[in-house]
Amino acid sequence: MRKACIVFLAVTILGIPVGPAVLANVIGADDRVLITAAYTNMGMDTVDMLRIRQSTGFVYCPGTVHQNPARTSGAVINDNRVVVTNAHSFIDESGRPREPLDQCYFVSQGVVPEIRYFDFNAGFVHPEKWWANKYVNDWAVVRLKQPLMYGRAFPIAPASDLTEGRSFIMVSAKPRRVWAPFPMEEPVVQTCGVRKIFPASLEHKTVFYSDCDVSPGASGSVGLVSINGRLNAFSVVSGSGPTSMDGAPYSESTESHSFHTAYRDDLLTAILRLSK
Repeated sequence: MRKACIVFLAVTILGIPVGPAVLANVIGADDRVLITAAYTNMGMDTVDMLRIRQSTGFVYCPGTVHQNPARTSGAVINDNRVVVTNAHSFIDESGRPREPLDQCYFVSQGVVPEIRYFDFNAGFVHPEKWWANKYVNDWAVVRLKQPLMYGRAFPIAPASDLTEGRSFIMVSAKPRRVWAPFPMEEPVVQTCGVRKIFPASLEHKTVFYSDCDVSPGASGSVGLVSINGRLNAFSVVSGSGPTSMDGAPYSESTESHSFHTAYRDDLLTAILRLSK
């Protein structure tokens, strides 16, 4: 399984230039697959698959002012103008914004991709100094200038649905990785498990360890669960262990795991506030 982070490589895909990678790590074998190849085996129907494609996608900031571009993942949550992703999508590890921020945008991965620019003046919530605690507090909620036309924002799962042992589906904009020549036009998905939950504290909000594969570009990936046959969102990928653990089995002691921020506490408050 792989670990979350920013994507930076000197290539252009779908017209999106990206720069150098920062951190990546796979837990055991990487078993992410294209959603069109996997959705029926995951218990989804065509409607679910199309909704995921239309409501998740890339978050991109050119970062031309400080030469710090980034391309991550995101999804519309609770409102077709509200995107949940990572703080490092917009602010780098030294605290510099990926300016000009008015050129940052979201691209859905539907059959008809939609591009929407962010409206930071209308709403941008993220933890201060997110980088101070190993990406554990790395989340952001931002409004779009216009709502998605074809997307359908995912409702938020009840807090009680987050339990250790719970399986969920992680959806990522196609991470850049030589391991699989997947097209960029559709997301990759994987069934993961909640391994260990950490309660909210002064250092971080409610986070949990998982055995998800996360690689550069997968930061900000949404975690989905099915409740009464309806897809609900309940987490965002926030980080992972060191690159040196790439390919190692899941292990808390060696930090071979991904970690996710649950839609609780300040993150939930931000989503609900920006949805108004």
